[in-house]
Amino acid sequence: MLRARKCGAGKLLVARMLANVLFDTVLGSVPVLGSVFDVYYKSNNRNIRLLRGHLSRQVAER
Repeated sequence: MLRARKCGAGKLLVARMLANVLFDTVLGSVPVLGSVFDVYYKSNNRNIRLLRGHLSRQVAER
């Protein structure tokens, strides 16, 4: 999250990234179902995609 802010990500984007991590943490903590959920829901990968999309839009605007 700190790296995203340093790269110019706005508060809304950081909030979405935090929501991904929170969602992953809460549902991943459920026994058995959480393990299955963790296989399919990768919050870090989603956050990287969000940040890359943000950075590519910044580059396109310049």
